[in-house]
Amino acid sequence: MPQLRDCARLSEHFSIGEFLHSPTATRLGIDMAPPAYVIERLRRLAVEVLEPTRHRFGPMMITSGWRPSALNKAVGGAKESAHQALEDDSEEKCASDLQPLRAAVEEVFDWLRLQSGLPFDLIILERGKAKDSEMDDCIHVQGAKHPRRLAKRGATHGQSGYQEVEVR
Repeated sequence: MPQLRDCARLSEHFSIGEFLHSPTATRLGIDMAPPAYVIERLRRLAVEVLEPTRHRFGPMMITSGWRPSALNKAVGGAKESAHQALEDDSEEKCASDLQPLRAAVEEVFDWLRLQSGLPFDLIILERGKAKDSEMDDCIHVQGAKHPRRLAKRGATHGQSGYQEVEVR
């Protein structure tokens, strides 16, 4: 039976459960109960960036959301990854990776960086291992208290390094 936190809404279309779902955490027994400040950061990201994107392109799947440090380490995340929403971060960063279900990843990424004007801190078009498919591609969407509006592209987990790209 799902717990209440799994059903709680952060915004019209996004629930906290989507940002907490992790097969790796389940397998390793990692506690995914987020502190209140993490929920508020994710709410801001969902309302200010993800909802407008969903309204434009339709449903989105969160492939990775909040990661406690043990989970971030287990999945090979960057040491200072915004997915961790570190409590002592003065910029109050948080992040999620998403896949649009009805639009091309590249189309959504280009709209975010060139047309949307949305207050994201950083977006990264991450290309997976499947060369001829977007099946394992995603868009890393990072929020912060003072968003910088940066955009990059590259292979997942920075395997090939990221290249900064234009933002308008």
